[in-house]
Amino acid sequence: MEVVIVLALLSAFNAQIYASSRMMHSLASRGEAPKLFASTDRRGVPTAAIALSVILSAVMVVLNYADTGWLLSFMLNAAGASLLIVWVFIAVSQLRLRPRLEAIHPLPVRMWAYPYLTWFALALFAAIAVLMLSDASARIQLFSAAAMFAVLAIAGVINAKARGISPTARLPLPTAEELETR
Repeated sequence: MEVVIVLALLSAFNAQIYASSRMMHSLASRGEAPKLFASTDRRGVPTAAIALSVILSAVMVVLNYADTGWLLSFMLNAAGASLLIVWVFIAVSQLRLRPRLEAIHPLPVRMWAYPYLTWFALALFAAIAVLMLSDASARIQLFSAAAMFAVLAIAGVINAKARGISPTARLPLPTAEELETR
């Protein structure tokens, strides 16, 4: 049984290195990460991004051994409540972007009860957050996710300013022709 577990962990580690290095390469190719990670070798392998992924994985292993338990607990708790943040952003994005897109071109996918259902979902997410505050373990999840969100939001603002972009700038929407070709 231990062999199966070790093989599964090695497979997960391999998938993590592949996914995180390709994500870093993609971000760097779009100018959203340091250009160093956009480079590839002659076979098209993003070696710098893979090296970063391996180094950060090794750092996490060292931190896990040196840790008394708070780091792993923090990361697991932040992941749980982060789903709530992601769904809130999806709902808010729909409320803000759908009218702008529909003004350009009718969207092929309709949502029934729009925007009322989206507002109802946001109300439910707020109720879930309030319920999470009433439970000690869930409260830790919510605060961990809020801390991670704050760190990522600050990093995003710093990145935008370093690239000379206003953090609150509106991204251009696709034209009607671009929407038709998708």
